[in-house]
Amino acid sequence: MLKQRARTLAATIFLLDVTLVAVAFLAAYWLRSSLLPWVAPSRFPLPLYPLSAYLPLLPLALGIWGGLLLQGRQYRSHRTMLLPEEAWNILRIGLLSSVIFTLTIYAFRLDQVLLESDLISRLWILLFATLSIILLLTEKLAIRVTSRYVRSRGFNYRTVLIVGTGKSAAEVIASVQRHGYWGLRILGQVTTAESCDKRPARAGQLPLLGTLADIPKILEENVVDDVVFAVTRRELDRMEDLFLMFQELGIRTQFALNLFPHTQSRVELEALDGIPMLTFSTGPSSIVQLLGKRVLDIAIAGLLMVLGLPVVVIVALAIKLTSGGRVLFAQTRCGLNGRRFTLYKFRTMIEGAELRRAELEHLNEMDGPVFKLRRDPRVTLLGRFLRKFSLDELPQLWNVLRGDMSMVGPRPPIPEEVAKYQRWQRRRLAMKPGLTCLWQISGRNEVDFDRWIELDLEYIDSWSPSLDFKILLKTIPVVLTGRGAS
Repeated sequence: MLKQRARTLAATIFLLDVTLVAVAFLAAYWLRSSLLPWVAPSRFPLPLYPLSAYLPLLPLALGIWGGLLLQGRQYRSHRTMLLPEEAWNILRIGLLSSVIFTLTIYAFRLDQVLLESDLISRLWILLFATLSIILLLTEKLAIRVTSRYVRSRGFNYRTVLIVGTGKSAAEVIASVQRHGYWGLRILGQVTTAESCDKRPARAGQLPLLGTLADIPKILEENVVDDVVFAVTRRELDRMEDLFLMFQELGIRTQFALNLFPHTQSRVELEALDGIPMLTFSTGPSSIVQLLGKRVLDIAIAGLLMVLGLPVVVIVALAIKLTSGGRVLFAQTRCGLNGRRFTLYKFRTMIEGAELRRAELEHLNEMDGPVFKLRRDPRVTLLGRFLRKFSLDELPQLWNVLRGDMSMVGPRPPIPEEVAKYQRWQRRRLAMKPGLTCLWQISGRNEVDFDRWIELDLEYIDSWSPSLDFKILLKTIPVVLTGRGAS
C-alpha cells in the first residue's frame, strides 16, 4: 500500500514537472513574441514565427527534460535530502537539458526544417531554459515546504525501528530527532544482547522493546515502515536472517554503516556487475562536476594559449638570446594518485641547474621535503622576472590540454618529494594537479610546507566549481603583482 502510494505520488510529481516545462516553453514564446516587442519595439521590432512553427519542438523538449529528470533520480524520497543539494540537482538537470536541446536543434538543422531558412530565436531558447529552471525550483521548494508543514502536523510520517543501542544508534536517533520535518517517528530500540530488561518510553529515552528474538512479535503488534540496523561490524553476520525476514515482509531496511568512524572519505554505494560496492573516496567523485571541470579546463587553457601566443614567442626569444640553450624545461612530476607525467616550463635557470642542487641543499629555506631558495644563484636574471609574474608557467597550459593537469588544483610535486611525504600528506595527490591553487593565492613561498599541504587538503575536501572560479579570479592580482614569488 505504501509503495503504491509512493509510486502514484512520484508519477504525479513527474507529470507536474513535465507540465511546468511545457508552461516554460509557451511562456518563453509569449515573452519573446509578444511582451518584448511591446516593451522595447526598437530592440525587438518583429515577433517570432507563429507558435505552430515552434510547437514541433515541444515533444523534443519534454523528452529531454523528462528523461534527465528520471535519470537524475528526482522521484525517490527526499525526506532527508538537503535543500541546496536538491536545488543543485535541478539546476544541473536544467542546464544540461538546455545544452542538449540547443545542440540537437542546430546539429540536425531543425531550424531550417521548421522555419525554412531562418534561425530559431536564441533569446527564446535562453528564456525557455531560464523559466524551466525557475518553475521547477519553485515547485520543489513549494512541495518541500508543504511536506514539512504536513509532517509537523503529524501526517505522512514513517515509523522506524532501531536495531542497536550503541553509539551509532544514538547518532541515528539524535539526527532524526533534530529533523522533525523528515516525518520519521522512532518506535523504539531493540538490543543485540541475548537478554534485557524492557523499558517504557521516558523523558530523554526511547523505549527498549526487547532483543532480536522479540522482533517478530514487535512487528505483529506495531506498524513498522523502516528498520535501521545501527550495529557494529562484528554483529552484521548475525543480522542476515533478520534482513531476509524484513525483505519478505516488504519492510524497508537500512544499515548505519559507520564502519570506519575516523575516516574523512566520502562514502557512496555503487554496483560492480550487480555486486554492491561501498566506495570510500578521498576526492571529488561526481562525474558531471568533474566533466564540467574538464570542459572548462580545455576552454580556458585553449583560450589562454591563443591569447598568450605573442607572449610565448617573446619569452622564448628572450631566453634564447640571453642565455642560449633550451627554451623549455621538462621535468617528471606526480599527478593524480601519483601518475607520473612530463611537466613543461620556460627555463629560468642556467643549463645543468639540477646537477648543482646538492650543493645548495644546506641553504634550503622551506621546511619539509620541498626545496625553495629565495635567492637561488642558478636562476638567471630573466628567469627571476619570469618567475615573479608566473610567466614561466605558460607552457603548462599544454599540460592542461593534455589532461595531465587542471587549471586549479594542488601544485604537482616531483617524485623525490613525494617519496618523503608523511602518510597524511599523500592525500594531496587525490586530485589532479593544477596551475593555481589556494597556496598560490595565500602567499606561495611565504607559506610553510605543512600549511601548504593543509591548504591543498582544504581545497580537496571543499572542492566545488564555484571554489575553482574564486581561486582563478584571485590568481589574477597575485600574478600581476608577483606577490609571494621567489
